[in-house]
Amino acid sequence: MGFLDHAKTWTFTLGVAPDECIRLFTQSLAGRNGAFLSSEWSVTVSGGGVAEQAIATYEGRAAGPAPLPERARREQRAAIGSRMRFTAVATARGTRCTMQMIEVAKVYLVVTADARFFRVAMDRVARRLRDRDAGLELVKA
Repeated sequence: MGFLDHAKTWTFTLGVAPDECIRLFTQSLAGRNGAFLSSEWSVTVSGGGVAEQAIATYEGRAAGPAPLPERARREQRAAIGSRMRFTAVATARGTRCTMQMIEVAKVYLVVTADARFFRVAMDRVARRLRDRDAGLELVKA
């Protein structure tokens, strides 16, 4: 996983129906989604049939065993409300899905707030899709 992967558009091509891709995306972000760098998201889905879209809204870091230091709390507050878009469209080659952060907050002018949590969540989605289709093609650009 690259340091700036959260700033790229991830494009997947796989042999799964669009609604199944959306379901896998939603499941990847549901509940406590990792032991380390876990985050919480709410997801809304629209569309249907050959094209679907989901928007995930960042709700913050999952509660850990210890309270966050002040600097981490400020970064998390800035990041809450960031949004990730996931689209799934049926094509002749299979389903083409794209995933990208569409709204983020910056801290210190250039650093994306909670970017490391976004990268982990995006990687979790990619792993879930790959588990469903081992022939998945992924391009990050």
